[in-house]
Amino acid sequence: MKSKIKVLSLVLAIAMIASMFVACKGKKDETSTADKDSEVNLIWYHWGDKPKQPDAVIAELNKMSKEAIKTTVDFRFTTGDDQKLKTIMSTGGEFDIAFTCAWFANYVVAAQNNQLADLTDKLPKVAPKLWEYIPQNAWDGSRVNGKIYAVPTYKDSAAAQYWTANKEYVIDGAKAEAEFKATGKALSTVTPLLEKVKKYHDESKTPYPHDLTAPFNYNWAGINGHNNGWDTLGLDNLRLGIKIGSNTTKVQNMYEDADYINDLKTLKTWYDNGLVNKGASEVEKEFEFQVVGTGQGWEGAEAIWANGKDYSIVINKKFGPIYTTASIQGSMNGISPNSKKIDRAIKYLEYANTNKDYRNTLAYGIKGTNWKVNDQGQAENLTKDAWQPGAFSQASFFELYPIKPAPANMYTNLKAVNDSAEASPVVGFVPKVDTLQTEIAACQSVIDKQYKYIQTGNVKDVDATVKQINADLKTAGYDKIMAELQKQVDAFVKAK
Repeated sequence: MKSKIKVLSLVLAIAMIASMFVACKGKKDETSTADKDSEVNLIWYHWGDKPKQPDAVIAELNKMSKEAIKTTVDFRFTTGDDQKLKTIMSTGGEFDIAFTCAWFANYVVAAQNNQLADLTDKLPKVAPKLWEYIPQNAWDGSRVNGKIYAVPTYKDSAAAQYWTANKEYVIDGAKAEAEFKATGKALSTVTPLLEKVKKYHDESKTPYPHDLTAPFNYNWAGINGHNNGWDTLGLDNLRLGIKIGSNTTKVQNMYEDADYINDLKTLKTWYDNGLVNKGASEVEKEFEFQVVGTGQGWEGAEAIWANGKDYSIVINKKFGPIYTTASIQGSMNGISPNSKKIDRAIKYLEYANTNKDYRNTLAYGIKGTNWKVNDQGQAENLTKDAWQPGAFSQASFFELYPIKPAPANMYTNLKAVNDSAEASPVVGFVPKVDTLQTEIAACQSVIDKQYKYIQTGNVKDVDATVKQINADLKTAGYDKIMAELQKQVDAFVKAK
């Protein structure tokens, strides 16, 4: 009897395996069929809050893409929380395209966990125009273990960081133009500016605009772009990486770098002297308005940042531009491996990136209703905030009309900057960390415990705090992580 049961079990097992192969083959055939000339609708998990008046714009977009490539899109806006999208991706939920990057729905993790389709071989065949349009270094920076799992947004891919200021308050009111122009990479160079702005506020009794409480206001994450100057190897929150400009590919601990520690001490000075908002370590949401601020951008981006605000913005370069894997992976759109419309999704991304009329509609809304092109070749908004979808997350910048008052040649100039920018020596490197998950989790816990305090300056003693962090990191296995990353970096550089 036992032998009969074993035989029966074996037969059933073979039957199950055979049915699995049939199912897989059927799915492959179904995918191929759906990607032909029939009209299809794609589900796109698009970054950002849902626009206030989306229906008319989406209808126009779908009219355009339907006529051009027989494709319509169901836009699903993901807001600032990526947990819903991560769950959909990890459980095989329904989507065709999804915004993903180094900081949202973790592109590298999703790729390594087979939550995104491998596009490497398909891109040159299905979307040859897109393949040629996006530079090779951007494609290289998109690779995970040698494969491409998402289309990078071709924009300010060589990242540059800028200091920003409310012109009317800082330059015109506080008369701090000289101090603003003297700002640079080190945070200490910004201290005289913040001090002058605070003095103007205190002596003139002129309130900070929009109920702000200090010259510089930020949430618990601290100052935007604080890891400028580091290639963080796809592990942004572990505070390690290769220091740009060090003429080395040595993996270093930021908490042992003198320049980084000096920045942390400057943050404490700002906090103690009222130059930043008190209680920043407990603020969740980023501030919409600023007196002095910072952001990743380019010459002319100030016009975009000022869009919808009641003040002008001036900028001064802090760092860059430079290509890193993180900067290239700062905005991408991947495709579900379970989609029955993979080829069409690729074709749609090609269309969105390279068709000028569609690209501008996608960014600005309906031409003649939401925006217009003036005689200088600039886009002018006609409706204040009916359609503001987060254009940086969608497709290439280089088919867009710049928003007035940005110069008409702004994106042409930005493209030239990209073409001539320096690159990190390890662009395209993605670490394999499957054997380090225990140590990474432990070290992340150590950093998370102090992060929001030390990054906002809300600590009693920076040196003592850093010393404790480093001791706890050592116990948690930081040295093992660093050694393994160095081994991988050395192998990557040698193979280039």
